[in-house]
Formats: sequence, C-alpha cells, structure tokens
Amino acid sequence: MVPGTVSSIVRSALRTQLVLTAAESLVLGASAALVTLAAAVAGGSAAGERQAAAAAAITALLTACSWAIERLPRADSVARRMDGQFRLSGGVLTALETEANPSSSALAVVLSARVAPRLSRAAFARHAARSSAMLLVAPFVALTFWNLATDAQESARVDGRGAPNAPGGTVRSDVSADVASEATRLAAAPGLPAELVDRLHALAARAEELRAPSAQSAEERRAHELDLASQLEELRRSAAGATVTPGASDGTMAGPGARTVRDPDAAMPSVNPSRQPAAPGSDSASEGERGVVGSRWWPQRYDAVVERWIEARRNAGDGRNR
Repeated sequence: MVPGTVSSIVRSALRTQLVLTAAESLVLGASAALVTLAAAVAGGSAAGERQAAAAAAITALLTACSWAIERLPRADSVARRMDGQFRLSGGVLTALETEANPSSSALAVVLSARVAPRLSRAAFARHAARSSAMLLVAPFVALTFWNLATDAQESARVDGRGAPNAPGGTVRSDVSADVASEATRLAAAPGLPAELVDRLHALAARAEELRAPSAQSAEERRAHELDLASQLEELRRSAAGATVTPGASDGTMAGPGARTVRDPDAAMPSVNPSRQPAAPGSDSASEGERGVVGSRWWPQRYDAVVERWIEARRNAGDGRNR
C-alpha cells in the first residue's frame, strides 16, 4: 500500500463533512429566518416590512454562523469518527499522524496498508448524511409556525373588524355596514322628499360596495368610511328637518301666542303665554288645545309637562287659581 492512502481517504471524508455542515447551516439559518418572520406577523407587522426583513436576515446569519463554527470539522475529528464507525480502535488516527511524519518507520507503512482497505468514503458519506437528515425537521417546524401566524393574522383581519381598540392601537369598526343599515332605515321613513330618499339609497349602495373585498389599504378604507359617515350625518339632519312639524322644535311647546323662556331649574324650556287666551268655550281656544293634543310631536318623556300646561290653560280660562 502506498504511503498516504489513509490521509487521502480522510481528506476526502473531510470535504464531504464540510459540504454537509454548510448545508446544515443554510437549512437552520433559513428556518430561523422563517420563525422570526412568523413572530413578526403574529405581532401585527407585515412580512414585507423593512424591520421584519432585517430582523429575519440577522437571525439567519447568526444562526448559520454559530452552527458552522460549532460543527466545523477537522481532519483529526473526521479520523476519530471513522475509527468509531469502522471500529478500528484508533487505527485511522494513528495512521493519519504517522503518514504526516516523513521519518515514519516501516511499521507505519504496514499500519496504513492494513487500515486503508477497511475504510470506505461512500459508507462514511452515507452515515454522515443520515446524521444530518435529522435537521430537516427544522424547516417543517418553521413552516408550521409561519402557517399559524398567517392564519391568525387573516382571522384577525376578517373577524376583528367590528372589535374596537384592537391590539396594536388600531381602532377597527365595520362603519360601512352601520352606514348602509342606517341609510336604508332612514329612507323607509314616511314623509321624506323623493330626492332625499334617492340620496339615502345611493349612500347605502356605496356603503355596501365598500364592504366587499378590494385592493384598498386600511387607511384608504378608513378614509372612505369616515366620508360615508359624515354624509350620513348630513342626510340624517335633512331627514329630521323634513319630518318635524313646521314651527315646532324638540323640547319646546310653541302654542298660540306663547314665547319660550329659559327656566334655570328645569331641564327644558318652559312656556310663558304672552297674551291672555280666548274665553272659555271659544272655538279658537278649543282649536288650539286640539291642535296641541292632536299633533303629538314632543318626546314621550314630556307628556306630563304638556298635560300640566294644558290644565293650566284651562284653569286660567275658568278664572281659577293655577
């Protein structure tokens, strides 16, 4: 056997181990980067953001370098592994060291001649590859974390739209659905002008279109929702003005010949007649009372106040104390 044969086999095995170590480092680095992105997505960030990408790249680089430094093979470590794999009890390491010494004796040549035939590059490569195959679990674990994070983000985007004060400081609300529902309800109110009804229906249609999935960003959708809400408020005021009895306002009782005076002890304006009402039995007085009673435009909580006011007018007409 030519001297140096064992050294050549060990160097070939060392190159194989270097390739496997590089592949392991790449696999672990990519897995670490994917887990970092999954953590960023789970925290509410987008995977394409610059900060998330930078964190993933730094994590991948550190993981790959750490694994490569820890697993970097040397010739003596490969020789020890081959001794254990082929059960040569240190013969490979001894032959490697004696072949590296130019003044080795004939005994070293005999040792190399006996050890070299029992070594196999292919068998060592298969054994090393099986050991590295266990690291293939890391990408699947990272993909699992990624799928869980993306699913959670999608669920939060779809189901959390109606939850106010969502995590991350973003206020989410399905404004478009509320606008569509309120506009439809107002359009069904009786006594509205046809033009106002058409505008309410058009606003409800735009709100329904905004609810459909689109390529708009969250900021654009929020701006459109605020615009729809402001239009709805304007139309609501127009509808309230169109349905209230002319000359009447909420919380006031503008009877015949009365003026409104603010009562500091009352939660609503009180009415102070500015002129004497008509005599009892007068048609104008009865018509005035029938007008107030028959046209019930005040809120229900003011029924007792209205009844007291009517009774006071009746007592004043009869000449009795109020």
